[in-house]
Amino acid sequence: MSISEQSMLVAAPIETVFDVIADFANYTKFLPEIEESKVLKKSTNKVEAYFVSNLIKHSHYTLAFNLKRPKLITWMMIEGDILIKTYS
Repeated sequence: MSISEQSMLVAAPIETVFDVIADFANYTKFLPEIEESKVLKKSTNKVEAYFVSNLIKHSHYTLAFNLKRPKLITWMMIEGDILIKTYS
């Protein structure tokens, strides 16, 4: 399993940062490479979201997220036209 981590200092409460990252429906507002994003299913700790991106190539994919508030979001790919790995 591959793991990707990145750290940065953000001058905001961790709950606020988590809420922004977990607001998948609004990714188009602050991630220019995301052309479309919508939540397909949502429960307390799980979200399924669809994205259209134009990063390296124009792609569409659906990801399943597990939310462990306020510090952890893991995901796995459900379907799509790109090869991406599961990160958790």
